[in-house]
Amino acid sequence: MVRRGRPSAEVTLGPLELRELRARAGDADRPIAAQRARIVLACAEGRENTEIAEELGIDRDAVSKWRNRFMREGLDGLSDRPRPGRPPEIDADRVARVRAAASQPPPEGAVRWTDAALAERTGLSRASVGRIRRGAGSESGSQLGSESGSQSASESAAASGSAVPAADTGGVPAAQPASPEEDVAARRRGEQLRSAIFEAVFAQLDAVGYSRLTMEGVAAQARTGKTALYRRWPNKEALVADALQDALPSPTEVTPGQSVREDLLALLACMREAFESKHSAAFHAIQAEPGPGTDLVRAVVRRRVSDPCRRMILAALRRGVDRGEVEPRAATAEVANVGPAMLIYHRLTVRPDITDEYLATVVDEIVLPMIRPVTDQKSAR
Repeated sequence: MVRRGRPSAEVTLGPLELRELRARAGDADRPIAAQRARIVLACAEGRENTEIAEELGIDRDAVSKWRNRFMREGLDGLSDRPRPGRPPEIDADRVARVRAAASQPPPEGAVRWTDAALAERTGLSRASVGRIRRGAGSESGSQLGSESGSQSASESAAASGSAVPAADTGGVPAAQPASPEEDVAARRRGEQLRSAIFEAVFAQLDAVGYSRLTMEGVAAQARTGKTALYRRWPNKEALVADALQDALPSPTEVTPGQSVREDLLALLACMREAFESKHSAAFHAIQAEPGPGTDLVRAVVRRRVSDPCRRMILAALRRGVDRGEVEPRAATAEVANVGPAMLIYHRLTVRPDITDEYLATVVDEIVLPMIRPVTDQKSAR
């Protein structure tokens, strides 16, 4: 396929740059820096801006910006530039770090988070935490709250055993008594929390559709804090893409068989499983909406299922050549596309379900006759 437009600038990484970018890309406490690092790493793989933008769920111009900045200035170019007027004292990553800590229950024995406790938890200075809590402003109706003097009124009241006025809680979510459900959500970590979030994504897609889905709605559905989402995904596009990808089977998990026929049947069955995923209704609902959702689904399915399936079929054909099952000239990408293309055509134009009998027909009556060695074809006659 001929690419249109000017090709993207080539990015080459040295060993130290590669190590640093990989470390940044995996830093959940600095989501903005992590995303920029992922952009540059993808550029270094030789991928185009449009492809990277689709995968990360961001604008193509943003990819171009950080590609060019890195080309000119290296790692220093990935930092925010000073803006006109008074420079910001706290960057967005530090704000996100404080918000993430403040969304958790306060230390044992404490009624609410203090600047000192948040500073110890986040590794920031107490002065920085204080500026963030005073200046972060509101988000979805809640604030981080700030301290006044060495001890707030609520802390003084708690120390003396008197009641704490509701207006003096500082608006920190963790200061409120947690319900049993919130306690359970707070204890979830790692894969358990990730699975709950993905299930919440599909529940929200079924309820409100892709265009009206929000990070807040997913967080509420999963019974977790919004900060838990933003620590992992920069926006809803990246979150939905990961959820969709997680719901799909991966052809790379298919174990090679003893013959090319076994490999073809297994790989095409994996592709069928993707079509019949328990969340396939969500895939179709997104595609039915106008807007970027259709491109998102197409990119996820292509990246997770279609492209790996074609690559693995091609590898199976090459193994078949080594075993004498396949004509060497038939081990091509075009031939590897035939089986997947037949499944897609059948599902879109004939009927949505794909039976075992149809899979066998595609393999035995279409693909195998195409790839059989010439000597076998002559003897078959």
